[in-house]
Amino acid sequence: MKTQPTRSLNNSGRYPPPPIELFNPINAEELLCANYHDVHMVEGVSYITVYKARDPNRSFLMRKDALRKKLK
Repeated sequence: MKTQPTRSLNNSGRYPPPPIELFNPINAEELLCANYHDVHMVEGVSYITVYKARDPNRSFLMRKDALRKKLK
């Protein structure tokens, strides 16, 4: 069972977009990303902030090129 953080209205009175579902093909891990376009560059490598569905309060950086968008 997937759990997602509760969604609340933002300052403009709209709900934020749902998280992007990502897949790590190396270890078959499923991750979620709140903003796929929020890229952090560290020594020329692109990272994005992701979190696991079972623990949405714990986020971490992961290489963007190592992840694939999950097909619906």
